[in-house]
Amino acid sequence: MYDSTHNPKVKQQNNMKDKVNTSVRALIIEDDNIDVELVDEYLSLEESDFKLEVETAGRLSEGLERLSKGDIDVVLLDLTLPDSNGLDTFIALHSRFSGVPIVYFPALTAANLPLRPCTWAPRTIS
Repeated sequence: MYDSTHNPKVKQQNNMKDKVNTSVRALIIEDDNIDVELVDEYLSLEESDFKLEVETAGRLSEGLERLSKGDIDVVLLDLTLPDSNGLDTFIALHSRFSGVPIVYFPALTAANLPLRPCTWAPRTIS
């Protein structure tokens, strides 16, 4: 009797099914709705093995409040917000939620969105 579990193609298909069921919850902290739409559109262009769920906050204080509730896997952070500016924005977020990977954007524009993001993430990601 043939056991399909030893077939590499079947194993790969089963692994893909497991990955598709995995969801990643991202929080975009950005006060400009056009930039939020650009980031969301850019993220939706990529094929992935997971479901991406996006939430937004327009101020650092709103982002910190949302993060305190848990269930956020990654933060996309604008460094220029109404209630915080520059590296202080990153430090305020990272000091309270150092276990959450942060992708920060020095300046979000259509021209540099795919090219300029920088990341600082924990070394171990499960």
